[in-house]
Amino acid sequence: MAKGIAANFPCFTPVWSPDSARVAFFGKHVNAKSGTPLMVMNADGTGVRKAGAPLGACHLAWSADGRHLAGAAGDGVFVFDVKTGRSVRVKGIKYANHVHSLSPDARKVVVHTFSRNDPEGDYVWPIGSTPTIVDTVTGKRVPIPVKGTKMGAFYLPDGRLVVRVRGRTHNTLVVLDSAGRELQRLAEPAKARNQALLQIVR
Repeated sequence: MAKGIAANFPCFTPVWSPDSARVAFFGKHVNAKSGTPLMVMNADGTGVRKAGAPLGACHLAWSADGRHLAGAAGDGVFVFDVKTGRSVRVKGIKYANHVHSLSPDARKVVVHTFSRNDPEGDYVWPIGSTPTIVDTVTGKRVPIPVKGTKMGAFYLPDGRLVVRVRGRTHNTLVVLDSAGRELQRLAEPAKARNQALLQIVR
């Protein structure tokens, strides 16, 4: 579909737009100062264009409004505006190595954070990591009202939040509405218990 993409960077994962009409990926010309060029193209391989150079490049997540992408940069998380080509640092996050998801309006981001003394890891896509939800404007933490060992959380295009909870024989997906009320519980197949979850499709 595309040539000249970034290689040997395990966190530069391509990401599909919520409507599956476009895919965003990084070009091969990596520059620590000016950023790495983010390319966007149509699903059929046409219309390749440069969208800008996000400051947060690791494990991008695309918002349902199609305008924003969020990515980690080790020393924080940035939200990138595809329309303007600008990146804005999310307040309240000092260290992060993985972005799980971005809310439909890009107001909340789900990330894996760590402290200064914690190991950063190798930035590959994790089987599971403790999710933290942060308001991208205020930097305030948003509680996740689900008990158990949380392995990730993913926003659906309609604003619902799906939380992945570890189990002994199988993991469970807990679906919450926009107010944090539980709507549904779904059992994952047992064979997926130790597999990474890339995306949740309604």
